[in-house]
Amino acid sequence: MKKRMAIICSTDYTSYPMGGMMSFILDILPYLEQYFEIDLWGVNVDRHSELATIKMGDRAYPFYSLGLVKVHSKKVLPNIVRVITSSAAKLRDIYSRAYEILYFHGIPLELSFLITNNHNTLIVSHIHGLHNPFSASRNRLANSWIGTALYEKYRKSVVSKSDLTFIAADSPSFIKFSSSFPLKVRAKTIRLFNFANPELFHPIDKDKCRRRHRIRPDEKVLIYTGRLCHWKDPLLLIRVLHQVRLSNPNVCLVIIGDGELMRELEKLAKQLDLIESIKLLGQIPRQDLPQWLNAADVFLFTSKGEGIPMSLAEALMCGLPIVTVDCTGVQDLVINGQTGFRVMSRKPDEIAKKVITALDWAQEMKKNCIKKSIEFTPQRAAQIISERILAL
Repeated sequence: MKKRMAIICSTDYTSYPMGGMMSFILDILPYLEQYFEIDLWGVNVDRHSELATIKMGDRAYPFYSLGLVKVHSKKVLPNIVRVITSSAAKLRDIYSRAYEILYFHGIPLELSFLITNNHNTLIVSHIHGLHNPFSASRNRLANSWIGTALYEKYRKSVVSKSDLTFIAADSPSFIKFSSSFPLKVRAKTIRLFNFANPELFHPIDKDKCRRRHRIRPDEKVLIYTGRLCHWKDPLLLIRVLHQVRLSNPNVCLVIIGDGELMRELEKLAKQLDLIESIKLLGQIPRQDLPQWLNAADVFLFTSKGEGIPMSLAEALMCGLPIVTVDCTGVQDLVINGQTGFRVMSRKPDEIAKKVITALDWAQEMKKNCIKKSIEFTPQRAAQIISERILAL
């Protein structure tokens, strides 16, 4: 008989917030379902609803609401405060359903459950990256030594008290983090790769994709997919494009994603006279991403730190070489000279040099990218997760 599992995350599993964590859960569900009976707990966006279903193919998963977040309507409390307080209020309801496993994605929700868990329920935490989100905040109180230190202390407390913790991180970051714990805690802390969905992301005829999106035959395309936030540093994408076009004016940039920096991106593109060379597509349906990735020549990534970026795994599956700043989380996916280039500098001209080389080598690198992507699949991740949980 399958064990009952509740997956708990501050997302609505359909649109909020778009990103790797939500995609991870949705893509791995069909594989985890082989081992567990799964309910989804999340949030509702700008509306109230206590029970619904989340559809994945021909399967509908029960969905229960932890509370309401406001995206398009006016809000007084920050969404993170809303979710934490409302999830604490749902404790009795969640425990009454007699789940054997509570599987949390993202740190903020666990505290109430860890304090009150006297129901012999397994608490499994999944940390999607070891960078400190407070250090990227524009809030001065959060982005201070006090704010970042408190977050680190809280995160370590969650890891110590959880029955099992999965961490998406590169090897150096994981070793540094896990070595700060006693051996007993280290034994239940597992490094886990993120992945891309091979049923969605795979090579497609490049010429057809380019014709569909009206890309000229002589045009070279750089692409970025992800949130437009300060931590991802998308403004650097535009500055790199400016440098690349000094050598090759036929290069353009496609940016797919949404976030608070959209207007700043538009402003910078106008300042650098690049408005005709940049496509700011905003948020698009996920099923449309493979067409754009296959139409492009090089994936450009300028984040300040990651866990294991799902967007890079998606690019590799489409045979797209990657040029990235050498930040945490990218070392396992981007092998210099094989699947792309990692650049030590954040200077636009230094990154541009590698972009130009990658454009020249793109066809040769394509096979390496596809071969490397086999390491990052949902089947492999689901097997590791299920074996570790069922062994407890």
